[in-house]
Formats: sequence, C-alpha cells, structure tokens
Amino acid sequence: MRFARILLLWVAVMISVKDISAQLTTSGGQTGWVKLMLQSDARKLLNHMSPMVEVDLPTHRGALNHNQLQGTLAGFFRQYPPKAITIDQQGALNHRNDFFIGTYTSGEQNYRLYIQAEKQDDGHKIFFLSIQPK
Repeated sequence: MRFARILLLWVAVMISVKDISAQLTTSGGQTGWVKLMLQSDARKLLNHMSPMVEVDLPTHRGALNHNQLQGTLAGFFRQYPPKAITIDQQGALNHRNDFFIGTYTSGEQNYRLYIQAEKQDDGHKIFFLSIQPK
C-alpha cells in the first residue's frame, strides 16, 4: 500500500513538471519573451519589442510606441492573465523577419497568438502582436 502511494505521488509530480515545461514549450529558443508574457511583465517585455508595434488584442488595436504599449500590455495582462503560452509553429516571412504561431491561455479560454518579429543578433524584436479568441 505504501509503495502504491509513493508511486502515485511520483506520477503526480512528473505530470506537474511536464505541465509546467509545456507552458514554456517553444521552438527556436523564444523562451525570453514567452517567459516575460507568462510573468505579465509588460515593462521588461518592451526589450523584445520594436520602437513601434502593431497590436491586435481584444482590448486594443493599432500601432503603439513603447509608452503606449507598456500600458496596453499591462492592462491586457490584468484582464487576461496568462496561464500558459505555447509556440506551435514558426517560420520565416522573409530573410529578415520570422513569424510565431501559438496559443495563449487565460483562465479556461484559449487565444490564437500570432507574432511577427525582426531577426536581430540578440534575438527577435516583435513588430506585430496579435492575441485573439480562437
């Protein structure tokens, strides 16, 4: 009986660890901005953004500079706190820009995440961010 409890506890821990790592599942090493989104850190996320970013969110749509973007993202994260983010597909738009498609989960609702970003030596700079209900 004790062995069964230990085994059950071990399985539960392994599932939890797998679930946590699934929240950060990305291809191409984009865990930097994914992690900041999961932390709802709008200020630090700006380091991964172009000076002007086109956004398409349930709360706002349009081109924003960093000052506007920080407030908009902070409000979005308050209203739609992230539970999980996965990047399911990525590719090249052209030789300078990549795209990322995934799922942004808030509460029990899944949203389609679509990002376009310019390739830089130190990673990507996001210039288009869309999070819309699936």
